[in-house]
Amino acid sequence: MKTTVLDGAAPLAGDHLLAARLRVLSAPLDEGRAPMRLGIQGPQGGLYRIIETTSLIEAVRLFETLHDFGLRAKGGRTHRAPAVTRVFRAQA
Repeated sequence: MKTTVLDGAAPLAGDHLLAARLRVLSAPLDEGRAPMRLGIQGPQGGLYRIIETTSLIEAVRLFETLHDFGLRAKGGRTHRAPAVTRVFRAQA
């Protein structure tokens, strides 16, 4: 897994806790496979974190972890950079 915080983007409150949980899940990317990219939406509506994984098992664990943090999936976006398979955002 690879996770990147986008420059200048405002993170969610508690992002340091999410980052700590992501470190526990992390497995190396398989360079021979296309990654699944997940975006995390910040409080101002824009993406602030991109998570990439090439492991299906890791993706399931990611979905569970993001759900535990109160984040819910919306459709992805391919028309704007960075393209992501799913966008997760906090429930109101």
